[in-house]
Formats: sequence, C-alpha cells, structure tokens
Amino acid sequence: MRILTVLAAAILLGGCAGEPAHEPGSVVSGTIGVAVRSSREGVIVSGVGQGSPAQRAGIEVGDRLLRYNGAAIGEVRQFERLVLESVPGSVVHVEVSRGGAVRTLNVPVEQVRTAIRV
Repeated sequence: MRILTVLAAAILLGGCAGEPAHEPGSVVSGTIGVAVRSSREGVIVSGVGQGSPAQRAGIEVGDRLLRYNGAAIGEVRQFERLVLESVPGSVVHVEVSRGGAVRTLNVPVEQVRTAIRV
C-alpha cells in the first residue's frame, strides 16, 4: 500500500524527470502537481510541486479540496482518478476551502512526464 501511495504522489506531483513520450492513440494522463491525503475533514492537499500548475494557480498545503471541475471530492482515489483523466492542456476549476473561505482556482493540466529508459 505504501508503494501505491508513493506512486500516486509521484504521478500527481508531475511524474518522473524526462520528456513526455507517448505513441499516437495512447492514453495520456494529466497532472496538476499536488499530493493529497484523507482526513476527517475530507481530502487535504499534503504537497504542492515547486513550479507546478497547482502552485502557480495558488493551491497551498492544507487546502481542503471541495470540487474538481464541478465534481464533489469525497475521497482521495476519486480525486486522483479525476486528475489523471484530465486532458493535458485544458484548465480545470478546483474549489478549495482555506481558513474558512471557499475559493475557486483555475488550474492548467499538464501531461504526466515519464522517465525514458535507455
């Protein structure tokens, strides 16, 4: 389970170093550059990638995720699936709660980068 959590965090934070590579017709996953955890309050941002789309949009560690493109966020796996299924190059609307205030942030989606092994 720990390995899956680390893998999910790596994907959500932007994948591994290297150039994006995919074959025509292949599935391309999206990322916004955050890691999340579950708490009693809901899904909480536990990490924000340096220079990531999420950081540039204003998402911060400790933000509670409420909605992703209109879909209510109830659990970590649901959020991860929504992000991975997002189209790279699109902009998603992420509703967060911070300090009792609700904000909607526009976050560009980037392509998950994969390591190229030689």
